[in-house]
Amino acid sequence: MRKIEGGKLVVIAGIVAAALAAGVAYAAIPHSVTGEIAACYGKKGELRAIDAESGDVCGSKETPLSWPTRQQFTVRTINYLTHQGYGDVATVFCAAGEVVTGGGYQLVSGIPVDRVPSVLASHPDGATSWQVMWHFTPDNEEWLIYAVCAKQ
Repeated sequence: MRKIEGGKLVVIAGIVAAALAAGVAYAAIPHSVTGEIAACYGKKGELRAIDAESGDVCGSKETPLSWPTRQQFTVRTINYLTHQGYGDVATVFCAAGEVVTGGGYQLVSGIPVDRVPSVLASHPDGATSWQVMWHFTPDNEEWLIYAVCAKQ
C-alpha cells in the first residue's frame, strides 16, 4: 500500500469537498419557484426525493408525490362587543378551503380597572374556526378574536 503525502491529501480532500458542494448547490429540492418537494413512492414502501425542476421523473413502477413547503397562512379576525352577563362566546371562522392552525384574543377597549378579564377558554372549535369564551362580562368590552388559517 502506498502512502499519500500530506500535501496531496489536502488537495484530494479539497477536490472531494468542492465536488460535494457543487452537487448540493445544483440540486433544486425543494423547487426554487413553487417550493414543492417532489418524490417517488415505490411499491415496497421506499420513498425518494427527486429534482423535478431539473427534469427528474418517477419510474413506471413508482407513484409521483409532492407536498408544499411554503404554507400560506391568513389571519381572520372579528371585533366582538361583550354583553352584560355570566358568559359570552365569540367564534371566528376560516374561509372555505382553509383549516384553523391557531388563534387567540386581545382586549381592545373597555379595559377594566376593578377586575381581571376572565377568559375561560381560547381553542379550536372544529377544524375551521376558533372560539373564545368568557366567564363574566360587562357590556361593551371590545375584543379582537383571531384565527390563523392555512390553505388545505
